[in-house]
Amino acid sequence: MAMLLIIHLIYTTIRLIDKFNGFITMYVCLCKGITERQVQQAIDDGADYKALREELGVASDCGQCGNTCKQMLKASQECAFYDAQVPQVA
Repeated sequence: MAMLLIIHLIYTTIRLIDKFNGFITMYVCLCKGITERQVQQAIDDGADYKALREELGVASDCGQCGNTCKQMLKASQECAFYDAQVPQVA
């Protein structure tokens, strides 16, 4: 149980610098090493929660990243809904 607490604390506070491209990267899943960008890219490519679990392996070990992935999916769906409702100006 203490290990899960440690993972959760690290998960909710850590921000690492991705030295490859210089951007701040948030790790969504420390167990699998999955970043916010990887999850967002999968969502942008049409993944749902089940696909995120299958393709990236999120929420399959300790499960702490599941809620973050669900929040990211919800935010993406809300943006898509808003974009669909904006009237097109000619």
